[in-house]
Amino acid sequence: MRFFLGLFGGFLVLSLLWVAAVWLQGGRYTVSSQWVADVYEIKKEASNKASDGGRIIIVGGSSALFGVDSKMLEEHFGVKSINGGVNAGLMLPYVLLKSREIVQKGDIVLAPFEYSFYNYDGVAGAQMIDQIWARDLSFFWELGVKEKFYMLFMTEVKRIYDGFLAKGGEKIMIGPYGYANVDEDGNQIKTSKSDAVQWKNDMEATLKELPRRYGDSGVNKAAVEWIENYAEYLREKGAKLILLPPAMMEHEFYKSDEKERDFYNGLRDKIGVKFLGNPYEFMYERDMMFNTDYHLTDEARVVHTKKLEGLLESDREFMGWVAVQKGKREIAALRSQ
Repeated sequence: MRFFLGLFGGFLVLSLLWVAAVWLQGGRYTVSSQWVADVYEIKKEASNKASDGGRIIIVGGSSALFGVDSKMLEEHFGVKSINGGVNAGLMLPYVLLKSREIVQKGDIVLAPFEYSFYNYDGVAGAQMIDQIWARDLSFFWELGVKEKFYMLFMTEVKRIYDGFLAKGGEKIMIGPYGYANVDEDGNQIKTSKSDAVQWKNDMEATLKELPRRYGDSGVNKAAVEWIENYAEYLREKGAKLILLPPAMMEHEFYKSDEKERDFYNGLRDKIGVKFLGNPYEFMYERDMMFNTDYHLTDEARVVHTKKLEGLLESDREFMGWVAVQKGKREIAALRSQ
């Protein structure tokens, strides 16, 4: 008995020491979390400049960042639009929690989530862990028990070491991602077909990973809970959520495999939030992609955004919201005269 008590006691002490080491490096900026923080800074600045609400806010990963042109949406619908997309590697909880910094009363949130978001099972990945420890420590307390456990015990030793070194803080200005390649409205720039040539190795590496198998995991209960709770948060705030298909490279497997077909065709029915569009209609050819299967070129972004405009125009609720926002602006303009 003493042996087992000693073994348990030793395990408990080591666990507490590990948790202490993880927690003490929290809030210290890492280089690996820098570019995401830089880009979110732009999104927040864009929101602060148009802080009267009644805006279109795009929320999602890099498919939204590279694939949606918020300026086109703004010009088409006559409503301020901000692209809040950053990186799907941050995972569903972080993206939703972070978006609360820019969403305001009266906004409508368009969420073209990457399909991995719907597979989310409560297990935190390396980038989500890194970003929360380095930049948003308070998010830890908003996670579930399972998520907290993985945050604490899946943090790598190197990540703890990097946290204590705290070498982050300077904006990253090189590479295809980051502060230098995002405009004032949150859209990715410098992604033309000619720009894509220098990142062809990234595309080749992505092609070796395909096809992605979202149907095997299916729509996870944890993902549904996060999305439905987020929709409720927006309702209480006076905002709305609409889910959309993301821009993604097409692959025959997504149509030929039964599990994949069930996954894409069943999204609308498995989540208690409005989902517009058919995922298959927003899958694109290889030559329309920039450097991954979720990143469109500039030219393809125009095509994709126009398709989204048509999709949104077919929704009465969205167009009613647009009419209300335009009416409010007209009344405000008359009062200011």
